[in-house]
Amino acid sequence: MKSIFSKKPEPTITFIIPYIKFVDAPQYDSWWRELFIPQPSPFVETINREIYKTWNGEALINFKWNLFGIYCYIIIWILFTALLGCFTVAATFSEELISQDTRKVLFKASIGLGFIHFIFEFRQFIYDPIEWFFDAWNFFGKKINSMNTF
Repeated sequence: MKSIFSKKPEPTITFIIPYIKFVDAPQYDSWWRELFIPQPSPFVETINREIYKTWNGEALINFKWNLFGIYCYIIIWILFTALLGCFTVAATFSEELISQDTRKVLFKASIGLGFIHFIFEFRQFIYDPIEWFFDAWNFFGKKINSMNTF
């Protein structure tokens, strides 16, 4: 007996991606080595613009982004925002608002967070120095600062 509230099945498309070993990250011998000398995954080594033209490629990229890309992106932005906040509060507030001990703690936190941010930038530089040097985002702050110098 069918009810008037029964749900009709919706047509769906299931993608079977023919890209072998692109879904997971490669295993490394030492995480210290991977931290400072990153190696490309098979996905990065073989990717080209053609992958964006197919539904399989789009499904793969969406899967990788939803699986871990968005979380790495959010963590990096949270750490950078914490660095900005700690340093700004420590450098701009007067001694009437925060004590000298609090200022020292905030500067130490800024140094630690800055080192973490430096590791991300250093890994990008080691991975491909030429691309890092010519990346427009790396020059964005430099161009603004050079235009505002008096």
